[in-house]
Amino acid sequence: MRFGRLNNLLTKRGGDLFVLVFSLLLAFFMWSMHRMTQMYSAVFDYKIEINSNLEGRAKYSVSHNSLVLRGKSSGFFIFQQKYMGASGKGHISLSVDAKQLKPVLNEPDVFYLRSNDIKEKVQEALGNDFQLEGITSDTLYFQIPRQSNKKVPVAVNKNISFKPQYTAFGKISIRPDSVSIYGNTDIISQIDSVHTQVIKVNNANAPLQGLIHLKPIRGVRFSDEDIYYSLEVERYVESSVTVRLNVINAPAESKVLLIPQDVAVTYREAFDNKKEIKAADFLIVADYHDIQNTNMIKPVIVRMPRDIFSVRIEPRFVECIVN
Repeated sequence: MRFGRLNNLLTKRGGDLFVLVFSLLLAFFMWSMHRMTQMYSAVFDYKIEINSNLEGRAKYSVSHNSLVLRGKSSGFFIFQQKYMGASGKGHISLSVDAKQLKPVLNEPDVFYLRSNDIKEKVQEALGNDFQLEGITSDTLYFQIPRQSNKKVPVAVNKNISFKPQYTAFGKISIRPDSVSIYGNTDIISQIDSVHTQVIKVNNANAPLQGLIHLKPIRGVRFSDEDIYYSLEVERYVESSVTVRLNVINAPAESKVLLIPQDVAVTYREAFDNKKEIKAADFLIVADYHDIQNTNMIKPVIVRMPRDIFSVRIEPRFVECIVN
């Protein structure tokens, strides 16, 4: 009986203790949140990463020394900046005009930037939660090496398959078809072209267009990162006609016999623009000057109708017998 009463008393007191501890923790949390919303003055230091338009030089550079500034903000902001590695782990990225960067005497690749020239941009980068009160650092220094540049063509990587009875009409079109590349001379001199990422499309049955990124090259910057591409895709029909060969450049006193004398010409045309095509619309010749050691000649198409494509001749070679 007494044991039961003691157990009930301990259980009740344990419950009261839990409520007390929980209340204290909740009160501490609410007090902390209130303190964190208050405004405080603090000192911060950041490395400044600049994006500049200095002609013939690297586009990006990080300051040798830190920008030390004093400002007022909430406890949340201060905690975030100082202890959580915010703002790019102590970096502030800014775009600056080339006119603001001044060369350092006897240091060909070193430039300096006055802190007062970027005061407004720093405030903008840190946001409305921060009130800039002053900047301790007077000058920032940057290493901005010279870079070479040249224009190179863009090569398209593609893996496109088509739905049955559909195909590409013409070559893929890209814009721009060449870009300027910037980087150290030893790297730039080895680059003759740049490549896109793979344009991958399965079962295409309509015109294709879009943007594709260039494949990055370490240490190289492109004047354009994205390439616009387009490709005409239409339904087609395939047909064939039999065409008589003509011999050209044969000696006047010779009699030339071709075996076979006729070839099959297979071609494709757009389904919506199909029209009747006759053998007379083609002119295919066998040039006597092209006779190989085995007296074989490859027929060549001299004339054919417009708006047809994927034209092929069978057989590819014919035998030439000269009497």
